[in-house]
Amino acid sequence: MPSERIVMSNYILFHASSFGEVKALLNVVDIFKDRFKAQAVFSVFTDTGFKFIKQEKVFLMPIDIYPLYSLIFKSKPKIALFFETEIWPSYIYFLKKNGVKMVLINARMSDKSFKNYSKFAFFFKKVIGKMDLVITKSEQDAEKFRKFTDSVEVCGNIKQFKRQINVSNDEVNSLRKKFSINTKKRIAVFGSIHKEEIDFAVYVIRALKDSYYFVVAPRHMEDVKQFETHFKNSGINYSKRSLNKNVSNVLILDTMGELEDIYKISDVIIIGGSMVPGIGGHNPIEAVKYNKYVICGEYMESFSSEVEDLKRFKLIFQSNNTNDIVDKLNNLLSNQCIINSEDYFLQFSDTIDCYMSNLKLLE
Repeated sequence: MPSERIVMSNYILFHASSFGEVKALLNVVDIFKDRFKAQAVFSVFTDTGFKFIKQEKVFLMPIDIYPLYSLIFKSKPKIALFFETEIWPSYIYFLKKNGVKMVLINARMSDKSFKNYSKFAFFFKKVIGKMDLVITKSEQDAEKFRKFTDSVEVCGNIKQFKRQINVSNDEVNSLRKKFSINTKKRIAVFGSIHKEEIDFAVYVIRALKDSYYFVVAPRHMEDVKQFETHFKNSGINYSKRSLNKNVSNVLILDTMGELEDIYKISDVIIIGGSMVPGIGGHNPIEAVKYNKYVICGEYMESFSSEVEDLKRFKLIFQSNNTNDIVDKLNNLLSNQCIINSEDYFLQFSDTIDCYMSNLKLLE
């Protein structure tokens, strides 16, 4: 059953799934609220996304069943904004029947999804066709969506709409104390790393444990035990964040919602999900906004355009060779890791302008 019923008036509805999607929306929600002069309501699919939202009204929608929506919505939103690939047929049909304008924002479609959707084009043309507008993050995504609807515009990646953030020395010192990190070594973070990448992490840590303090942030908390087992078997001295105890070599971040604070005090960040095929990598922009040097592996398919853009600004190093990554980390020891991402983020102000212009046309 849904966790909330919506009885308010004058609101915009955002639908997202994962923690990352919700976090990205919160970066821009005030812009949309100001544009529509309305409150925001979120519907989310995952527990992590639900728990993350505090300042906005949110309800958990665990399953797409048409009759549930009549129980949830006692008043209809001014507009419904579905995020990225959140194509929920019953949800969309319900809102359309009740005269709600709908837009799929930051829309993306992987090659795998495109193949699957194409097999059932007769169905997905009906579902996606009910969207009043699809705004994609790239021209490549737009080409795929145009196979299912004519109402497609390209505005760019709304996840990239962030601003450069400079962290003060006082905040750094406070966060180091919070995480019980007391070291003179450079801090390197494996951000959102998967269990399939444990051997890679072990190799890098063993090669550089005398030069770097490592923070290992598993993508999934249920994988923490596997990381512990591999570290013990490899003779790696580690502690866990939940124990709040200082350790000289490795900290496993086994808590939710703290990775961004770790990014603030790090020197270099290695993007998880990028060292093995089949995952597609994770968003490197969260690291870049704190002016941290970023390293990623070969498999960044989900963020290929972002990686190429970051390369253009010399803000990321990509390699499929573990030894090259170790060499790069060694080279950074004698160089300043802090980079300046201001020019990179300035280019994305046009993205929001594009969104506002297209949404205005729907009124």
